[in-house]
Amino acid sequence: PFRSLPGKHPYVVFAVVAIAIAGVAFGLYKLLPRKKSAISFQSAKFTRLTTTGKVTMAAISPDGKWLVHVEDDGGQKSLWLRQVAVANSSVQIVPPAPVNYSGLAFSPDGNYIYYAVAGQQTDLRGSLYQIPVLGGTSQKLLTGILSAVTFSPDGKQIAFTSSDGQESSLMIASADGTEARQLA
Repeated sequence: PFRSLPGKHPYVVFAVVAIAIAGVAFGLYKLLPRKKSAISFQSAKFTRLTTTGKVTMAAISPDGKWLVHVEDDGGQKSLWLRQVAVANSSVQIVPPAPVNYSGLAFSPDGNYIYYAVAGQQTDLRGSLYQIPVLGGTSQKLLTGILSAVTFSPDGKQIAFTSSDGQESSLMIASADGTEARQLA
C-alpha cells in the first residue's frame, strides 16, 4: 500500500504519520474541557462554628478565615467575629442594641465587614456601616439601604437597593459610600 520513496522505507513514513496523529490526539486531550467530578456530600466534613443557638445571620470572608454573625439575645442584637480555624475565638465587634441587622458582607480583600442596621421592624430601610475586620470603629456610609451590598470585580464599587420611602432603586456607589448614583 505504501509506495517507496527513493531512499525511504515505508515503515518510516508510517511511523511519522502515527507520531503526528498521536501528537494531535494528545493536544486535543489537553485542550478540550473535561467533565468535572461531582462533589460528594457523603465525604464532606461539617464543623459547628457557633454554639450559642442565638445566631440569626452569618457571612464568611472570601478567604474562609473569618466568620461574622449576628447574635440575638432577647431582642438585643450584636455582631460577633470569629477566626474560623481557632476554637473559642469569637469577639464582639458591635455591642448589643435593639436593632435589626441585615446584609452582612466582607469586602473582596477581606479587610472590612459591611452591614446594614434598621432601628425598627416596621421600617426595613437601614443604614450601611463598614468596620475593619481587625477592630476599630464602625463608619456609617449610607442611609435608606434595603439589601446587602455586592461588590464590583475590582472591589472599588458596591451595588445595593435603596429606598426613599416612596420608591426603590438599584444603586451603585464607591466602596466607601461616596458617589452614590441610581442605576434603575
